Amino acid sequence: MPVLGGRGLVEELRELSPGIRVLFMSGYPRDEVFPDKSDHTPYLQKPFTGETLVSEVRSALGIVR
Repeated sequence: MPVLGGRGLVEELRELSPGIRVLFMSGYPRDEVFPDKSDHTPYLQKPFTGETLVSEVRSALGIVR
């Protein structure tokens, strides 16, 4: 996403829909994507397993198992 970037997209989406649930994925370490430690956006770093993906999606959606 050359113009907006992933973080910019998340910020725009949250402005339009403050309650939106997001799971951010990147190959970069979380600290590089979200240098502000106060940002609690659920984050999944590539590569990941299918099991980890399912777990993180459930967590982002608030599904307790």
